[in-house]
Amino acid sequence: MKQGSNMPELVKNILVPTDFSEYSKKSFEQALVLASETKASVTLLHCIEPPYDFASTVESTLEQMKRGANKRLNDMFQQLMKDDRFKNIQGNTMLATGLTKATVMEIVKSRDIDLIVMGSMGVSALRKRLFGSTSTDIALRSPVPVIVVPESDVNKGFNHILFATDYRPNDIETIKSLVQIAELFDSTIHIVHISSQESFDSNLSFRGFRELVKEEVSYSKLNFDIYFDDETFTGLSRYIENNDIDMLVMTRYKKSIMKSLFEKNHTKEMGYYSRIPIMVVPG
Repeated sequence: MKQGSNMPELVKNILVPTDFSEYSKKSFEQALVLASETKASVTLLHCIEPPYDFASTVESTLEQMKRGANKRLNDMFQQLMKDDRFKNIQGNTMLATGLTKATVMEIVKSRDIDLIVMGSMGVSALRKRLFGSTSTDIALRSPVPVIVVPESDVNKGFNHILFATDYRPNDIETIKSLVQIAELFDSTIHIVHISSQESFDSNLSFRGFRELVKEEVSYSKLNFDIYFDDETFTGLSRYIENNDIDMLVMTRYKKSIMKSLFEKNHTKEMGYYSRIPIMVVPG
């Protein structure tokens, strides 16, 4: 991993938590698509949260839950792994007992995981919220990058990747690492900044950042854009719609673009974000 960046140079170990829903199946397939190019290993994880019941019945109930979950976990694993696209991928399943968020964090540390891929519900099921709470909490706290995959994603690859920048110093290191993935898929990386209004200062900052990235990053398919919109969220939505974006990448800072995405209710634009994966990279 590059010093100063929390994004792996090359993905080696991918963790895919699943609750057996359709959207978590999509996330497993997306992880396998990525692993087929990066040669990473993939661990499919299901967490059983112990039932809160009388002590005399907990043990037998838990054993029944484990047997049922283990069968569903293996069935899901075998169903996708038999696809010819994924025949050479090293994969395994893991059944754990405990709260999902805490268990995922422990496994990331103990198994040297460098990428988490999770599913999220579609926009119609979410109403006022973009992601399920577990996906959101993990994305906001994970020490490694998290890709959140919507149920409606078609796993068409990563031809066009959008990186939303606030001109942070670590953004350049993230772009360097993102190139490692982009090269595998021959992707175009769209580096976009959303500004509330056009001014001399906004154009100067954009041009300065663009030139600095060009000096630091050697990749021919970098596309730079500045969009002017009062709301960061709506500006990104418009860019996604107009440029056939396959994945949105954002760096997680205490105050960043992500706060607009996770904390505000943008019902009109939510559809765009419920159709493409979003990668959250720790800042």
